[in-house]
Amino acid sequence: MKWQGYGGPLALFHFGRFVREELLGDKVDPNRNKPDYPTIQSYQQGRLILTKRSEPIPDNAIMVASAGPGEKLHLGDGHYLVVPLQPDQ
Repeated sequence: MKWQGYGGPLALFHFGRFVREELLGDKVDPNRNKPDYPTIQSYQQGRLILTKRSEPIPDNAIMVASAGPGEKLHLGDGHYLVVPLQPDQ
């Protein structure tokens, strides 16, 4: 099954919670220790998932498109990825 078939990560989370609580009878403890905030930044728009990387791109990666500061990358269907002029924008 592809991730597009079930609605994405949030839908999978709710499905897992349903299975845990309703089918297995394992209730979630509201006083549990919360996990650390994720260190990976990811953004999802439709079927596109963007992930911020701090390590260099692998040598065997194939570049299909690129955009520099202040440029736009056309993603299709009226969607654009805009690269900010400064990294903190």
